[in-house]
Amino acid sequence: MEKRVGVLIVDDSPFIRRAVERMLAPLDRVEVVGTATNGEEAIASARRLRPDLIILDIVMPEVDGLEAIQEIMRTRPTPILVFSSHAQPGAETTLKALELGAVDFVSKADAGTRMDIYELAPVLQEKVLALAGARAPSRVDEAVAPVPEQAGAATLRVPTSSYDLLVLGASTGGPRALAAILSRLPGTFPAGIVVAQHMPPGF
Repeated sequence: MEKRVGVLIVDDSPFIRRAVERMLAPLDRVEVVGTATNGEEAIASARRLRPDLIILDIVMPEVDGLEAIQEIMRTRPTPILVFSSHAQPGAETTLKALELGAVDFVSKADAGTRMDIYELAPVLQEKVLALAGARAPSRVDEAVAPVPEQAGAATLRVPTSSYDLLVLGASTGGPRALAAILSRLPGTFPAGIVVAQHMPPGF
């Protein structure tokens, strides 16, 4: 029997939490394992429940979504789908959430009024299924090992021959890891660099 995907829903609105549960109910592979009302509860629930995916609002009391993403990715990396009215293509909040480790987003604003939220069911279901079983972005300190400081040594040891091209690939949660890697390359790096960065539509 195929393992079900455990989802944690985080939103300060009881209406939205219930709506998301109802939208996910038709998905046989998905099971809502818990809910939380703010970022602080989300961090604790991520540790306790160990969900496979977290659906997270941004603007919440006490600890907001951005702080929660940062702490969850530090302590218990988990794929995070942002579900927020503030999640718009190209918006600073959206870019920050992706930079901190969120893997995708759905904008509540696309539903218009609150009662239209169920119109987002097909989009939300599609993204949840796409992320089911996805690996969380690695913490930057795990993805890029610290390089010992040595007098006169390059920041990162690279081959001086045999390679003409460096290809780096990352998903939506990878900007921080890419920044860490690229910043360690010396100015005299002897090869061309190509970066393949997956981002949601609209960027």
